[in-house]
Amino acid sequence: MSLLLTGATGLVGRLLLEETGGLPVLAVARRPLRLDGPGRVILGDLADPSFHLDAHAHEITEIIHCAAAVRFDLPLAEARAINTEATVRLLNLARRAPRLRKFTHVSTVYVMGNDEGRLPEGPYQALSYPNTYEQSKAEAEQHVLAAARDLPVQVVRLSSIAGNARTGVVTQFNHVHQLLKLFPRRIFPVAPGHADLPVDLIAEDWTVPALWHLHQHGFVPGSVAHLSAGPGAAIRLGDMMSLCAEIFDCPPPELVPLPEFDRFLKRRLGGLTGRLMEALGLFLPHLGRDQSFLNADTLARLPQPPPSVESFLPSIVHYCRVGEPVLAAR
Repeated sequence: MSLLLTGATGLVGRLLLEETGGLPVLAVARRPLRLDGPGRVILGDLADPSFHLDAHAHEITEIIHCAAAVRFDLPLAEARAINTEATVRLLNLARRAPRLRKFTHVSTVYVMGNDEGRLPEGPYQALSYPNTYEQSKAEAEQHVLAAARDLPVQVVRLSSIAGNARTGVVTQFNHVHQLLKLFPRRIFPVAPGHADLPVDLIAEDWTVPALWHLHQHGFVPGSVAHLSAGPGAAIRLGDMMSLCAEIFDCPPPELVPLPEFDRFLKRRLGGLTGRLMEALGLFLPHLGRDQSFLNADTLARLPQPPPSVESFLPSIVHYCRVGEPVLAAR
């Protein structure tokens, strides 16, 4: 009996390895990795069609699929190769695993794309996507949910992981943290959105145990779960900007409608700063969208709700500013 874990060197995969206890793990990784518990590492790239795991099919009883390319600027074909086609091959492997009991596919709440409103825990087809990451992950989800007809699969969508709620330490920097670090440089004198829009962030020390719980104790075949702050724990964009301005001791960017922000980007593109703005511009529009990721059904399956963004964001911003955890600074 073994758990096949993909993306074992990524943020979520690495932290999940600490949750598995004595369960034997087949950890798929693109670079060498040391396991503290039972199991072994299988080196390979799921995006490579020649990489096969069939020799292990007979021993696989569980799968957690975390591997993904999270860059927003990949060409669509490349994003699909990593996020969509690799998922299809893993589903086919699952069909050849006679002892498989459950398959958890780790997705993202941003499969909702450009859509706004109260976004549900369930199958979803967005009207459009701002980048290839979101589109390729949405396409992967569709394959997973279609496979629920013959496989024990569930989808768990994650919101943006900010860092450790207790210490503020950021284990892996993403676009959220790049924006925070750029805040005092005023590269973006304007930002999309208005003060009342919700900003959904989650803490890694809540998210990964919650993901493990949903897989190990709260598995529901065919379900879609949201590990998100949700309506009860998100922070208002205006409050987030004020908090950052206070910690960095600088004025916040002016909040403007999304079309006005798009015009600003087009005027300022060019050179190194322009390329940075172009990359961040693939993510920033989410701040200007009214997206509330509903999670009531998911919370009913969990022992603890998420911490409010307001409770842990100051320590995350502090870490981005000085590079030290809150506990070390006290």
